[in-house]
Amino acid sequence: MESPLLNAVVRPGADAAVVDLRGEVIEHTGHVLRSALRKAAESGGPVLVNMHEVESMDSSGLAVLIESANRQGAGALRLFGCNPRIRRLLDITGVDRIVGVYATEEEAAGSAGEAPASPAGGASVL
Repeated sequence: MESPLLNAVVRPGADAAVVDLRGEVIEHTGHVLRSALRKAAESGGPVLVNMHEVESMDSSGLAVLIESANRQGAGALRLFGCNPRIRRLLDITGVDRIVGVYATEEEAAGSAGEAPASPAGGASVL
């Protein structure tokens, strides 16, 4: 799944599916993210979203994450590898209280059954 601004690759895993993102999660790419999250959720387990290569995100991207988290249920959608700007956006909008946010893929994968963590490591980004 991709557009000129966002590439999304779903990696199935034994315990969770991982969505690797590269580019911008903005209004014009929301359909790419939505499609990837739906495909990953078909596995029935948690969905981990690799944000390492996401350059920017706007309110449209946040809306897709919230929609997916609501559809999947508490603790099923987990982000990891967010840059400081995106971490701040998640924090000030409160999305980090809906979607789990972790520093690494290992932390996100190991968080089964936990409430969303905010921010990773307990440090404030404000």
